[in-house]
Amino acid sequence: MAKFCSCIKNFCLAGRKNRTCIGPHPPAPRCAATPAISIVDAGYVRRSEFPHGRAHSAVGTCPRTEHLPDEFDADWDMPFNCGHSLIVVWMEVGVGCRSMRMTSDQKIVAIGAGSGVALMLAAVGVLTVVMPVPGISDDVGARLAYALRANVFALIPFFIMIMMVGNERFFSDAIDPTRHAEGRVMEINGRVADNTLQQNFVFAVATLALSTIVPSQYLQVVWACAIWFVIARFAFWAGYRIYPLYRAPGMAGTAYMNLGIVIYVMYYLIKHL
Repeated sequence: MAKFCSCIKNFCLAGRKNRTCIGPHPPAPRCAATPAISIVDAGYVRRSEFPHGRAHSAVGTCPRTEHLPDEFDADWDMPFNCGHSLIVVWMEVGVGCRSMRMTSDQKIVAIGAGSGVALMLAAVGVLTVVMPVPGISDDVGARLAYALRANVFALIPFFIMIMMVGNERFFSDAIDPTRHAEGRVMEINGRVADNTLQQNFVFAVATLALSTIVPSQYLQVVWACAIWFVIARFAFWAGYRIYPLYRAPGMAGTAYMNLGIVIYVMYYLIKHL
């Protein structure tokens, strides 16, 4: 009993407090504020617990998170340690995707370009299969002559466009080009003619080179490309006249065909170096 009483005597509370609630007693001391970072060692911190712009200095700056927008200052557990940057990279991609949403005009052009490329692949493939193999001697001169005839056919849209622009100028005040009196239709026709000339140049060089390397049983692909070139150029012109964004199918149908021919020729040259 004496031993138990001595233990009670030596026991004292850390803070004195009147637990009977009778009489005045001093208020309990305020506890220190809980630190904002409780798991810093793990490399994570809640950004909402810091003033704006001070989170990096408290935990260490990570360059991948310095440009995140303010909308991510909410209660997100963000890895500010550069070694734990997976979530940061994911959020940066999400922000970029939201800022790169296509407008309605961009969607129209993208759909038109995709349809033009698809139609080009289908048309060239079908025409190559349907058209007969050319009965010419298998030498470079004959192949080039075959390709040149196809290129003359591919010039038809360009000459029609030049004639249209010339007639419109002759019967309007734009007969003097320095007056800049061109109307909307004349301006579109001029733009179409300029672009067609550019496409014709690339097509001529590419198909002449293609005719010298393509296997003889597939040489008709040169004429298949020429036929599609004429169709796509007229589609480009008609779409431009209806609504400028509708030019995309014809533009992509010729531009990507030319690109494909150039890539094929370059691949052949690299392979046979």
